[in-house]
Amino acid sequence: YADQNKPFIASDAAVTGQLSHHHDEQQTLTKRYSIGITHHLSETLQLGLELPLISRYHRHIHNHHGDKLFQEWQLGGLGDMWFQAQYLLLSDQERKVYLLAGIKLPTGGTRLTNTIGDEAEVGIQPGSGSYDTKWGVSYHDHIILPLNTSIIYTTNGNGTDGWKNGDQCAANLGTSIQCLPSLAISVQCNVL
Repeated sequence: YADQNKPFIASDAAVTGQLSHHHDEQQTLTKRYSIGITHHLSETLQLGLELPLISRYHRHIHNHHGDKLFQEWQLGGLGDMWFQAQYLLLSDQERKVYLLAGIKLPTGGTRLTNTIGDEAEVGIQPGSGSYDTKWGVSYHDHIILPLNTSIIYTTNGNGTDGWKNGDQCAANLGTSIQCLPSLAISVQCNVL
């Protein structure tokens, strides 16, 4: 869930239209749900499939030859599908190291329109139109508390109309404490 409704210029708060552009962005509200399936082919290899469902509302002011046209979109549908693999590289009683790999297929919609037929900008479509890959390593330790950490690098390809999201490197660190047989408290830190 992400509600982007406060304009910024760099890291400073701004007001809509403070910098004159063809479009003055007002709000983008994104809700992302995901369906995932994993299957262990062996003790060392796991395959997974993730299919996101995207709901996105977007509005902006289109500055057109001196006129301010208010436009909005309510988009929804399938996003881009990820196929992922996890290979157990090293293992002992307390530690495990996994290699991670994935490929994203452009299964999400890239040409959706609003109620009057205006096509939404590429960046707010449910799909990117690009083939992307991810590579990484994951480390799991259980000496005192369970510790999970990973570093994943994602390369993004060219998508719809030449649009390209920047490549990303994500680091994650987390643990959980078992309070009751059916209750655990998890803490996680993510850096993108």
